[in-house]
Amino acid sequence: MNNILKRVKSIAKPIVKPIVMKQNLTLPHSSIYCLHHVEKNSKCCGGCQMSTAQFKEFAKSRKNCIDLNSLLEMLTQDNERVTGYTAITFDDGLSDAYRVAYPYLVAINAPFTLFISSRLVNTSGYINLQELKEMAFNPLVTIGVHGANHKTLLGLSKHDLEEEVIVAKDEIEQMLGKQCNIFAYPYGQYDSCVLDVVSKAGFDYALQVKDRSCRKSTVKSRFTIPRFNIESSTLKYHV
Repeated sequence: MNNILKRVKSIAKPIVKPIVMKQNLTLPHSSIYCLHHVEKNSKCCGGCQMSTAQFKEFAKSRKNCIDLNSLLEMLTQDNERVTGYTAITFDDGLSDAYRVAYPYLVAINAPFTLFISSRLVNTSGYINLQELKEMAFNPLVTIGVHGANHKTLLGLSKHDLEEEVIVAKDEIEQMLGKQCNIFAYPYGQYDSCVLDVVSKAGFDYALQVKDRSCRKSTVKSRFTIPRFNIESSTLKYHV
């Protein structure tokens, strides 16, 4: 009888299995984006362009967009914990950065950084000094240095390299009356000689163009921060 009761209790006892909740603990890495033209049929940068509609859709869909200095400071201090932020940058100081990008990004309250080649200011296809000053003193805008003449820095003499880095920094700071602490390598190119000059020129950070998000394995130096190149042909990878 006892055996029968034990058997009945065993059958009646519910079998409780632990419920395992699957969680995605991997948050997206932070990303910095490099844009050029934001309207079609522009010729200053060849194929580095997208339509205005594409630009607006891209900018509107960026999550946790913050100013570049804040992101870089977090990345270089504790980059394992910095996830899910984005920063928008523009290279060259093209005129549509002022006419198209600037008013739209201000309207949606999105910070951005504009990298200027000092001797292209006031030339055809590029922003003029008045436009540059207007943007520079908007709290949403950061101005960075992108050389003097937008030359590749590889293979330059020491004198020419210093002119493209140190003198360009001085020229832009004199135009604006404020410091510029971030450099973007023209064409995204650098070598050990370029790194040496940039790191000693008074910059806090320097950015390349390399399709990598910002995480511990890709932010090994303050002077080789990666950026995604964004144009019509690459937009599909950043929806």
